[in-house]
Amino acid sequence: MVLAATLIGDAKKHIRRSGAKPGDRIYVTGNLGDSACGLEILKRLTPKSIQTVKSEKLKVKNETIKNIFLTLNSQLLTLNWSMAKPLLRRHLMPEARNPKNFTRYATAMIDLSDGLFIDLSRLCDESKTGAKIYMERIPVSGKMRTASSLLGLDAMKLACSVGEDYELLFTTSPTSPIPSLLRRGLGEVKITYIGDIVKSGRKIIDTNGREKKFSPSGYRHFEIQR
Repeated sequence: MVLAATLIGDAKKHIRRSGAKPGDRIYVTGNLGDSACGLEILKRLTPKSIQTVKSEKLKVKNETIKNIFLTLNSQLLTLNWSMAKPLLRRHLMPEARNPKNFTRYATAMIDLSDGLFIDLSRLCDESKTGAKIYMERIPVSGKMRTASSLLGLDAMKLACSVGEDYELLFTTSPTSPIPSLLRRGLGEVKITYIGDIVKSGRKIIDTNGREKKFSPSGYRHFEIQR
């Protein structure tokens, strides 16, 4: 089955991947890796726990915490529903982010559908720039970090190299008012500064201050995923 959609209309401002310049600041919306962690939970659930997920109301965001536990295959582990639900919801029911609160300040933008590293690399390719990001600034939720630890997974790898978060990554000029606006509150969606656009190279600074190159790892369409 092939689905195609075409949108026709006018935009006051066209934000492309190609507008970033050295010195611009890099921001992302929301948390990264929740969807990937939700998928890893789904892949490990017993058939009975899968039926439990199907019977629960994932559409309800803020419900009373239920004393439900999901059992994982081949592991003597259970996950509490209050931990698993937001991660499952992010994978099964992703929400599109509305950029209206920062569109006027964005110089470039891309959605994080395939992973932070690969999508940021695509923006850099289009803008003919490099990027430097800080590991400690990459936003991950406490529940994702806890669940990934229980599953024996690397939380930062889920956040940077898997995708399906559908968050937005955008850049702004260093003189934009975004930092001061964030201090006052800029809408309902969390926005986090994670690094800067540079002239060349793709580097990540780890929590010890060490600088490493990052490769454009993530989901690649029309390739066999290993």
